[in-house]
Order: sequence, then structure tokens, then C-alpha cells
Amino acid sequence: MRKFKEMKENNKGFSLVELIIVIAIMAVLVGVLAPQFIKYVESSKQSTDIQNAAEIRAAVEAFVAEKAPTSNITVKVGANAIAVSGGAYTDGGTAKTVTDALTEVGLSASTPTKSTGWEATAKDVAVYDIATFKWTTTAQPNTKNPKKDIADAFK
Repeated sequence: MRKFKEMKENNKGFSLVELIIVIAIMAVLVGVLAPQFIKYVESSKQSTDIQNAAEIRAAVEAFVAEKAPTSNITVKVGANAIAVSGGAYTDGGTAKTVTDALTEVGLSASTPTKSTGWEATAKDVAVYDIATFKWTTTAQPNTKNPKKDIADAFK
């Protein structure tokens, strides 16, 4: 009888029931917090895409000021990339485009998108009109998240 009492007093571990209760509480917390975390990650990816578009806008405007292109510049956004095209100009007798100019400053004419919030098919988002020196946004608002739209970077 004495040994049983000593064993009971020295028992410092957790019981199986206590462990199961802790695991159940953790499962409930993960179930509640995981969707919120996923929304936060997607929102962060959309913000990154908008920031990349703003950098592209600044680079295109610097390009227009420096190179005086002879054609409009179009920005298209799809599920895979933000793509810039057009902007033909002549440099020392060689015909070039905005793609060449962006590459010279370390940007890509096709920047991969991070978010899944954009349309699968690439659509025009903005056109820089070299006659008026203005951006025209041509995109429909982002229906998944109207507060976050790449077209906003070109307004």
C-alpha cells in the first residue's frame, strides 16, 4: 500500500485525457485562424502586385521622358504576369521598344504576379498615350477585392 501511495505522489506527467483536450483546443484554434491567415497572405500578394505596377509606371514615365517613343505603351495584367509592350523608339539608328528600355534599368517587361486575384486571361489595365502624355486606365474594377486593383497604380 505504501508503494502505491509513493507512486501516486511522484506522478508528474500528463494524463491521456489532458493531452487529448489540449490537442482538441489546438485543432479548434487552427480551424478558426487558418482562413484569416490565408486571406491576409492573399491581400499581401495583391499589395505586392500593385507596388510592382507602381514601379513599372515610374519606369515607363522615365522612359517616355528620356526616349520619346513613337507608339503608345500598353500594360496588361493576367494571372501570370504584368506585361508591358509598345513604346517603339530609335536609339542610334536601331529600332527598340519599351522592353529594351526596361531591361536596361533592371526591370522585366513581364513581371510575374504573386496574387491569384487577377483574371486568368491578360487584359489591358492601362495605356500610356504619347500624344497626351497621360495614362488611361482601361481595366474593369477588380471584383474579388475592389480596394486592391493594379489599375489604381496608373491613375
